[in-house]
Amino acid sequence: MFSNFQASPCTTRTAFGLLQRMALPEGSIAAPCNTIHTRPLARHATLRGFTLVELLVVIGLLALLSVGALVAYDGVGDDARQQMVRTEMASISKALKQYRRDVGAYPERQHPADFTFLLTDRIWDGAAYDTLTEEERWDPDSARGWRGPYLDNAGNGFVSVGINLGFDGSGSPIVGAAVAQPMMAVADPFARLPDGIYFVWRPCATCDPFDGINGPEERGRPYYLFELDQPRKARLVSAGPNGLLETGTLAAANCADIYDTAIGDDIILCLQ
Repeated sequence: MFSNFQASPCTTRTAFGLLQRMALPEGSIAAPCNTIHTRPLARHATLRGFTLVELLVVIGLLALLSVGALVAYDGVGDDARQQMVRTEMASISKALKQYRRDVGAYPERQHPADFTFLLTDRIWDGAAYDTLTEEERWDPDSARGWRGPYLDNAGNGFVSVGINLGFDGSGSPIVGAAVAQPMMAVADPFARLPDGIYFVWRPCATCDPFDGINGPEERGRPYYLFELDQPRKARLVSAGPNGLLETGTLAAANCADIYDTAIGDDIILCLQ
């Protein structure tokens, strides 16, 4: 029956080998096929690693990316502190205006960094209440008088500053003796270590300084209020990131002249 069947040479290597197991009609002939040549598979695949040069290139790229990220982060931090300063200055300006509406005039202060009149709760502190001037004492008839505190002193404290800094902005806060007694002040966000006897912060006038990890705690420099009795010159100043009041930024005919002139990194808010 299968006498005319001729097996293809490649039958055993291809799918056509199935024809040997199939019942084909008499006279059928298997279709020819091409011989398939196969190559033995390698027993083990060859694995190629990184060369030393490639590894050095990758490490270099990662280092560059890390440096770029750190620089970008520092910039973000500086911008955030700059924005925080302006926000705090706006709050201080608002407190000053409220104080003046209540009392009618600004008090005498021992130093441009002295913010006691805005911070002390004189209503409940009998000793402090006794220091109020006649203008500051509450008058129920006129509904005028001190109604503070006008600022929250949380996180600030008492600071020692050089007496050489004048109310007109002349002099320097790091020259001469320090004030006789640390005064209530408001620190800006640019934290720095004290400068010798200057800018040492304490929780109270007679307390030990705030402790840091290896000595006095880093805190910002105090904000300064200059010429509050001169409407066109009154200004609030932060010493900026470098912690120094820049020479030439404070001597001007009016605050607008200072505000419009960029000298150093001081941040100035006119209080007109």
